[in-house]
Formats: sequence, structure tokens, C-alpha cells
Amino acid sequence: MNTFVSLYWSTVGRKFWTALTGICLVGFVIVHLVGNLTLFMGNQAMNDYAWFLETALHGGLRPFGELALLVLFGGHAVTALSATLQNRRGRIQAYAVSRPAGGRSHQTLSSRTMAVTGLILLAFLVLHVAQFRFGVGFEWHVTAESAGTAHPVRDVYRTVVEAFHTPLWMGIYLFVMVLLGFHLRHGVWSAFQTLGTITSPLRRGLFILGAVLAVLLALGFLVLPVYVFAMVDPAGPFQSVPSALGGAR
Repeated sequence: MNTFVSLYWSTVGRKFWTALTGICLVGFVIVHLVGNLTLFMGNQAMNDYAWFLETALHGGLRPFGELALLVLFGGHAVTALSATLQNRRGRIQAYAVSRPAGGRSHQTLSSRTMAVTGLILLAFLVLHVAQFRFGVGFEWHVTAESAGTAHPVRDVYRTVVEAFHTPLWMGIYLFVMVLLGFHLRHGVWSAFQTLGTITSPLRRGLFILGAVLAVLLALGFLVLPVYVFAMVDPAGPFQSVPSALGGAR
């Protein structure tokens, strides 16, 4: 156990686990975006997707997935921040001027702000889960089909529409999704480099791939609130009924 802890908490170990959990989280972000795209298909499609997540494996998929994500997000945040602090302590003096280094280092604005964007994303994640998982700040409604069943499912579509017609939440969401793009811009390439998958011929290609992936994911999430605000009637109709199971009143 002591050997494992020492290896995990070593400089190399922390960088390795930061990269590995980061790649796993990128996969989650992609899957999460694909699920969110059901928003374009309307009320029924998005709530059917929520019902699937709620009831799959006899209700066991959701708690297992949530525990796995907690471990991934927590492990990524702890190892990334500790590695960043260690790097800063190891510097003899701060750089007098900050600018893109270019060349092999690929230092950019996104690479220099990873800790800041990461902390903001972590804070947003807590808020996001509170709102869309637990309905904090929104009236609690369940889908009409699931009302009175063993697995009542909250009307996620309704919550999304209400959130994206609220200027404050709309602004926060748009801002954070831009930061997500910045974070992924450097994070994807850096993770592959740390895991040792980058050879000289692939170096530039994977750097470009990371940038393209970051832009596509950020735009994918950004278009959702814009679409809801511009195209969806905030008054409904919604296929749900009030419930006393939770949420703000």
C-alpha cells in the first residue's frame, strides 16, 4: 500500500493520473454532449434519455456512473492542482514576460491558465449538478409517464428550458463553456504527451486535433442555450406534472 501511495503521489505518478483521468473525462464530455443533443428532438426525446439513465440496470447505472465520475473528477482535480503547485514551488523565479513559447513546448494562453479554468469548471460542475440533477432553484416536475411509478423521472427538458431563459444562468453557462474550450485546448494534447503516445511525426497532428476537438465540444455545448433561448417557448407545453419529491418550492 505504501509503495502504491508513493508511486501515485510521485511527480511522475501525479502527471500520469492527471492525464489518464483527463482522457476519461474528455470521453465523458463527448458522451454528455451527445445525450444533450436530444434537446433538438424535443421534450419527449430528452426525457426518454433521462428515463434511460434513471432506470438502466434496474436503477443501478446512475449511482455507479455518479460514483465513477466523482472519483474521476476528484482524482483529476487533486492530482492536477498538486502537480501545478509543485511546479510553481520548483521555479527559482517567475517569468518576467508571459507569451506563447511556440516550438516543442506549445505554450499558449490555455496552457498557462489550466489551473484557473480547471477550478472554475469544478465550481460550475457543482452548480450544474445541483440544478440539473437535484433541481435546486427550479420547481420540481416529473414526466407524466413516470408519475406514480417506482422510478419517477424529473422533467429535465423543462428545467433546461427554464434555465436557458434566465439571463443569469444563460450568461454563466456560455462563459463557462468558452472556458471548457480553453481547458481542453491544452489538456487533450498534454494528456497524450504525458501518456507517451506522442512521437515526433504525430506531435503537430495531435496538437491540432486537441484544438479542433476543444472547439467542436465548446461549440456543441454553446449552441444548446442559444437554440433554447431563440427557438423554444419558455411557457411550454411541457409533458410533466408537479411533484413533492424534491427541488425548490
